[in-house]
Amino acid sequence: MKRFCIKSRRGLLLCCVTASLVPLSVYAQQAGKKVDIEAPTQQQAGQVEKAGKGMRDTQIHKTLESRLAQNEHLRALSIDTDVENGKVYLRGEVRSGAQRALAAEVAGNVDGVTGVQNDLVVNSADPPTGERLSRQASDAALTAQVKSRLMLSNNTAGLAIDVHTENNIVTLRGTVSSATERELAGLIAGNTEGVTEVRNELQVRPD
Repeated sequence: MKRFCIKSRRGLLLCCVTASLVPLSVYAQQAGKKVDIEAPTQQQAGQVEKAGKGMRDTQIHKTLESRLAQNEHLRALSIDTDVENGKVYLRGEVRSGAQRALAAEVAGNVDGVTGVQNDLVVNSADPPTGERLSRQASDAALTAQVKSRLMLSNNTAGLAIDVHTENNIVTLRGTVSSATERELAGLIAGNTEGVTEVRNELQVRPD
């Protein structure tokens, strides 16, 4: 039987080093190859940017509606709000110039807002008590008002949301795309003059 042996440790070490250099050299050759990575198209980049802006607008809109609903000087007013590319649009009627200025200040202090277009109209004429109570008691009028505000918003699917009002209590039903949209719709309804309670029964559409 033939025997193969390595006579010295130096020879053994040389064999091990040579064997280890083979895969390293192969790896180095592969690493030197140019790998082409396809860059996203302009259309794809635009879609990603648009989606990001839409999410930011929705968050700004939700925060703004929440602050208006919590402000003791503004929560009883019908202020329509919308957000597009970070810019806030205010519409509706207020009873004084101070309320108009305050609404713009509240909107401008929301993180992410790039500008405020204040189209609020000052109407200092206070309607007669009987007329005001009659309007608040009109469930049909409240339903139409809430529905209109939801449809004016770019961040809520107004057509997909069913609005029902009974004794000034608004109930929202239907399906929306996210929990944020569901919360925003509830805030918009609750921030409508004459609404005493909102029952948010909206369901979030599964992914």
